[in-house]
Amino acid sequence: MKFDMYDVVNYAKWGRLLKEWAENEASRPLEGDIENLAKAMNKAEVEVSFVGRKYKTFKFVQGTKPDGDVLEIIMPPKEIIKQAADDLKTNDYQLPDFYTDTFGPLKIPEDKKETFHAQRIAEYVMKWCG
Repeated sequence: MKFDMYDVVNYAKWGRLLKEWAENEASRPLEGDIENLAKAMNKAEVEVSFVGRKYKTFKFVQGTKPDGDVLEIIMPPKEIIKQAADDLKTNDYQLPDFYTDTFGPLKIPEDKKETFHAQRIAEYVMKWCG
């Protein structure tokens, strides 16, 4: 599944940079021009490119820690869910390379693609990428 978002080469460095930005807002690049974000990411050796993408600006959206009696459930965009479901009808389930680097070759069986996709969405929403 390839979505019109962005790709990075080094997920570990991207994850570390995101952790830094989540923990220290002052370390984030100024919101606005997408090139500011690309420069900050590439300075950290994430290796990102937004060339050919529609993005001109960016902003940070930080979730809130579950506190009190309100549970926030941050929903993925419905268009991405539909695009992924349509893509799975004719293509293999694509995982980022770091999965293969960690676990070896992975191929999601045809009859498990939809379930696996649903499980990944559930984990993403429940764990907030943690």
